[in-house]
Amino acid sequence: MNYAADSKTMKEIDSFSINYGMPSLVLMERAAYSVCEEIIKNESKKSSILVICGYGNNGGDGIAIARILREFGYYADILMVGNSQKRTEDNEKQEKIAKKLVNYVNKSKIFEYNIIVDAIFGIG
Repeated sequence: MNYAADSKTMKEIDSFSINYGMPSLVLMERAAYSVCEEIIKNESKKSSILVICGYGNNGGDGIAIARILREFGYYADILMVGNSQKRTEDNEKQEKIAKKLVNYVNKSKIFEYNIIVDAIFGIG
């Protein structure tokens, strides 16, 4: 049987991992790779993928997803939404890593994609 954690339990798991010494950027990369594994298993490289990202840590996961997909030869772009004044430090770090690999697009292009990944809101 598979279990899904609610947001309270997920926060506790994240907090435990970070307090144990696992950097939150490592958690972001792991989450991103998990999503990418599913996309790679189920979609061809002909797919056009849009990752819609907020400015929190879940958005940082999304930025990493787009970057990793690009590294694997997929066409993936990023659309940032929300209040940029609330950007987390890790989100900003992910953007600095991805900036040279991934295109950032505006809302007018949203219907040009056949896969959309929601990385707007997380457990916070």
